[in-house]
Amino acid sequence: MSARFDELPNFALDRPGPLVRLLGNVGNFHDAARWIADLPYGRNSRPIDYRLVPIEQRGTCTTKHAFLAALSHEQGCPLQLLVCFFDMSGQTHPALAETLTRAGLASIREAHCLIRFEGKIFDLTGLPPSDPLPEYSDFAQLPLDQLDQKQALHRAALATWAEKKRISMPVQRLWSIREQCIRDLAGDKRQEERS
Repeated sequence: MSARFDELPNFALDRPGPLVRLLGNVGNFHDAARWIADLPYGRNSRPIDYRLVPIEQRGTCTTKHAFLAALSHEQGCPLQLLVCFFDMSGQTHPALAETLTRAGLASIREAHCLIRFEGKIFDLTGLPPSDPLPEYSDFAQLPLDQLDQKQALHRAALATWAEKKRISMPVQRLWSIREQCIRDLAGDKRQEERS
């Protein structure tokens, strides 16, 4: 689903700005995008502050893509940040199999952020590609100044998904399982807290 990396726009990072300064000697957008994608997957100390990605040397789909979208805006190129949804499973993400099995779930609804340029969609999260590839749906633009709305969108989608799948767990319990899945993806071995 993701477009080829070489289809991303490439431009010199020559306009001064706070995000360019965070990148040091990175000279063009392709190099910046490669560097960000190659950073480890993991939450930042302030989960929606995308400026922390180069500082803390890690990020999630949200913060990595938000950083790249903001950097492109700073440089005068209109990349869009998107949010979409998919069913995350042990097949699409093997690191989650144990957590989902323990919870009695085959999958869980997940929000994912991507960037779009001229109708092409790019996933620069940096996680290994899954087989089978997730089937993304319900794409929407996520304004950079509204990243804090992603969680509310995600919780609503999770509730709708659970209702359609006839899953009787409360949304808060599903959210807790989903949080453990994210820790699993980041290689964090802490177990979820039981409420």
